[in-house]
Amino acid sequence: GATVIFSRDDSESVPEIEERRLNTIKNNPDMLVSIHLDSSSNQSAKGCSVYYYKNYSGPLAKCISVQLPSTVRSNLGYGLENDGAHFYPFKVTRIESCPSVLVEVGFISNSSERAMMNSANGQKYIAQGIYNGIVAYANTYK
Repeated sequence: GATVIFSRDDSESVPEIEERRLNTIKNNPDMLVSIHLDSSSNQSAKGCSVYYYKNYSGPLAKCISVQLPSTVRSNLGYGLENDGAHFYPFKVTRIESCPSVLVEVGFISNSSERAMMNSANGQKYIAQGIYNGIVAYANTYK
């Protein structure tokens, strides 16, 4: 039942972060979920994490940080680690009109996480886990 607004399509054009932030404000959404892949020079770094800036975004971040690895684990048997929900002032999370989070779904620099994230089922259950977190948030805090 949600209306989803994507910040980009399949084209080569990628809007700058400030442009995405301003478009978010213009569209007046109920929430912003920015989805990313993490990377590290340490190829054994692993796990998912969710970042927020405003205190009212913390519950959304916590719900996604619990549901994402749980959903991946229960459907794929892949032990995606939960690195938790963290305060961090990423520009995209500094929206004041709605809860805003940045989700790092795993480390592309880790070969096993990269393989999971590149698979059709990995993408399906990552999306399902984020969705489950949004639903848990809506059912608890709305």
